[in-house]
Amino acid sequence: MTDAPDATPLPSDTTSAPSPPKPGFWTRYRLLVGVSLLIVLVDQALKAWVRRSLSLGQVWAPWPYPWRKWIRIIHWRNTGAAFGLYQGANDWLLWVAVGIVVLVVWHFRHTALEARCLRWGLALQVGGALGNLWDRIVHGSVTDFIAVGRFPVFNFADAAITIGVICLLGSALLEEDGAGQKPSSATSTSAAAEPGSPSPPTERP
Repeated sequence: MTDAPDATPLPSDTTSAPSPPKPGFWTRYRLLVGVSLLIVLVDQALKAWVRRSLSLGQVWAPWPYPWRKWIRIIHWRNTGAAFGLYQGANDWLLWVAVGIVVLVVWHFRHTALEARCLRWGLALQVGGALGNLWDRIVHGSVTDFIAVGRFPVFNFADAAITIGVICLLGSALLEEDGAGQKPSSATSTSAAAEPGSPSPPTERP
């Protein structure tokens, strides 16, 4: 009885796949620029209408009862932060807003294109922060005009920031990582156990 010839191992593929090209500037930042610009334009247009049409403290609620009891448009001036905190600290809050915008834009730069929920949340926050920052620079205070029930008066930019925070929480709940994918819980297996991989040679008597 003769021994079977030794099986020749298959040559391993040592060539690595080429890395995908890095996205260009517009591909990476178009969501941030588009969403932020839209929020700032809508926010400033609404605030300009309120300042032009209503005197300070005046209420406008043209819809029928009981909606007018819960939803009102009011011209209000806020020199502090959200919910009426830190009144009179406009100059200090102006620089805080600048720092927040820089930090969020820096974080946006390092997020992958696939992390959609995270990127939308950051873009909404930048747009809202820029809308209120413009008010602080130009008018020395933030114009608020939306009153809902007993909730503190807010504006369109505040709503964008709040929705952005919700998107960030949603991203955390979805467990988005830097690549926008859920981390895999499957453990890695050896190449011999993978489907389609060649089995090691065996000797026959």
